[in-house]
Order: sequence, then C-alpha cells, then structure tokens
Amino acid sequence: MAPVGLQQLEVLRVVLGLAVLSLSLVAQEAVPEDSLWWSPARAQVLAAESAGIPVACRNALDMEFVLIPRGTYTMGAPMSESNPQLGKWERDPIQEWQHEVRLTRSFLMQATEVTQSQFQAVMGYNPSCRLGESLPADSLTWYDALVFCNELSKLDGLNPCYELTRISKDRRSGAITKARVEFLGLNQSGYRLPTDAEWEYACRAGTQTPFWSGDALLLEHANVMEMDSEWGGHTPNSLFAPAPVASYDPNPWGLFDMHGNVSELCWDVKRHFDERFDGIVEDPTGPASGYFVVCRGGDWASVAHLARSAARPRFDKDDQGSATGFRVVRSFIEE
Repeated sequence: MAPVGLQQLEVLRVVLGLAVLSLSLVAQEAVPEDSLWWSPARAQVLAAESAGIPVACRNALDMEFVLIPRGTYTMGAPMSESNPQLGKWERDPIQEWQHEVRLTRSFLMQATEVTQSQFQAVMGYNPSCRLGESLPADSLTWYDALVFCNELSKLDGLNPCYELTRISKDRRSGAITKARVEFLGLNQSGYRLPTDAEWEYACRAGTQTPFWSGDALLLEHANVMEMDSEWGGHTPNSLFAPAPVASYDPNPWGLFDMHGNVSELCWDVKRHFDERFDGIVEDPTGPASGYFVVCRGGDWASVAHLARSAARPRFDKDDQGSATGFRVVRSFIEE
C-alpha cells in the first residue's frame, strides 16, 4: 500500500476541526461515550486552539510533533480482552491491571519513530542494523535514547530532562551500557522518552479496544506478525524487517506505527500493577530504580498480542535490540 502522507493527515485534521464544540479531555468534564460529535481529533483541535498552538508542528530538524491533549483514561486491559488474532490468549492480570490514570498536562509527541537520519544528525553516528534514512533508528540502548533526547534539547535551546553520570560504554559499539540517571521532571521543557502511561494514552487515542484500530490489527495498520490462534505459532504478516516510518495508517491523533515496526522505549522502570492502583493515579513516572524498562507497541518480529495498546513487555536498559527504537515527547509548558 502507498504510505500515508503527513500533508494529507494535516488536511484531514483541519476538516475535522471545523465542527468543534467542546470536549471532556480538555474541559475535564464527563461526555457520553455515544456522543455524536465526540472524536479524538476534535479533542486535539480544541486543545490546540485553547493553547494557541497548531495541532502539528516541526522542530529545527524537521521532526513532526502532534499535540496530545491532557485527560483521564483507563490504563490496562480487561481480563476478557481477546480477538481472533489472540485466540485463547488472555492478558496478564498483574502486568495489565486496569486502573484510572489522569495526565494533568498536554504534551507534544513525535508523529513517527526517530529515524536513522534524525539520529545521525543529532548524535553523529548510526547504530542501526538495517540501514535506511527513513527507517527507524534501532540497535541502541535505553541510555543512548536518553542522551539523544538531551542532545536534541540542546540543539533546540531547551532544558535537558536527564542528567547522566558515571557512564560506561561498550568498547566495540560505543553504546552506553551503564549510567546513573536522574530524571529532572515532567516540568522540564526539553525532549524526553514518553512515560508508560503517556505512551498508552497516546496510542489508544480515546479507544478501549485491544488496538487503536479496534479488535483486530489489519495489514494496513501495522508491520507485525500474526499469532496462530490454535498453537500460538507465527504466521507471516510482516516484512521481516522495519518499514520506513509513516508507511501505515496513523491513529486518530496522527501518530504512526504505534503498533508494530519497532518496539518503543519508555522512561518507566518496569513494575507490576495490582489492586494497589485502585483509584485515580496522576502523572505516574514509574519506580525510582530498576534494571528493566517498559518497551511498547510490538515490532516487525513480534506477534500481534505484544503490539496491543495495553501490552507492556520489558527491555534491559543495556540491550541493543535490532527491533527496538523510540520516539520522543515534550511536555507542553503553559506560559
């Protein structure tokens, strides 16, 4: 299929924005789920109008970002979540315990995964396994992604979000394999990795189905592998390699490849969810320490159930996965 153009997406957003009335994600008021005028795209437009900024913007490196409006949502998946691709599989009650999360500030999220050309421009090298300027950057560690965020912040004249000290690097690849990291907080203006909660919220874009596209993941939605419903084996539904970013349909908030292509690193150290999370949790950022981090969205080498909106696989901080990349976000700081 032909890639979906970013310019076409912008035209679509403008059309959807013409009929805006009001929306709970911005006003923080309850709106019936069956409302005829409600849509995630309208939430974006209203939030952008309220903030006096465009829905989509580009930075100095021509990286596109879209505004994700603040709001409250149900994080995790119900015990019954399944679909034809998942077969008999049921979600892990500890990993995906449903609980309410409130994100109190809007944020800007990169519309695509960080590309190899963008990584090269910022860092001066390309660690990726399969080379291509428009392919997502891969084969980097979680620490490398944090350094990229800091360097990109400096290029744009923004305050970095991380402090890395006691850095150790792999002698052969140069990748950072160990460091002491301090997160300077969500109130910093610079680029950072999305939190676990921000990533799922942005991926869902107002949906509560296994995928933003509904109960099934179709060929036009993602570069992933299917799961055989009876035995859990792999049935090819993938290019067996990463695709150029924005090759598949975007979700309702204009984010490409939230399911599949490369798995995406988040800031949060991996933790289990359980009944302790009953009630609303505000702006969670995960545990203060730990070895494994959350890696979201699935990839070209993973089965469909690992690409679900609620799926939370773990990733070693020092691993350099050839199917793992990232996208960056910025907190929207109201002046």
